Amino acid sequence: MPMIDPSEFNFEDAVKPYAMPDGHQCRVRIINVRRNTKRVYDTEVVQYNVQIEIMDETFAKEIYQNYDYPTSKFQRDYPKMFNRQLFNWKEFCNGFDISLTEASDPMTDWRDKEADVILSRTEDDTYGEQNRIKRYV
Repeated sequence: MPMIDPSEFNFEDAVKPYAMPDGHQCRVRIINVRRNTKRVYDTEVVQYNVQIEIMDETFAKEIYQNYDYPTSKFQRDYPKMFNRQLFNWKEFCNGFDISLTEASDPMTDWRDKEADVILSRTEDDTYGEQNRIKRYV
């Protein structure tokens, strides 16, 4: 088993990651995308978990946003939810300049895409203060 040597680092130099203030305008970049599936009602839905970094803010927390890929079953059975999926997907793709008319591989093609955004700030008992994308500019 490999050994570690913590003495090679000065852990006192570590900076606590922070969330940016509500309404902060900045440039962000996609750094990772994961594909998951989940059940919503009686339908398996594909969800993309997008990890986004705030550029020019070395110690800012990453942003994690989930986007459900629209399904034809929702279009038929749950039109309100389907419309929300379409709208969220459209906003995200337009913001990051991702084509809505051509196929892409989210795990590889979306990495390093950038967008200008305005952030919101939320707080949660599990993860503490976090940022979300409020809107694209």
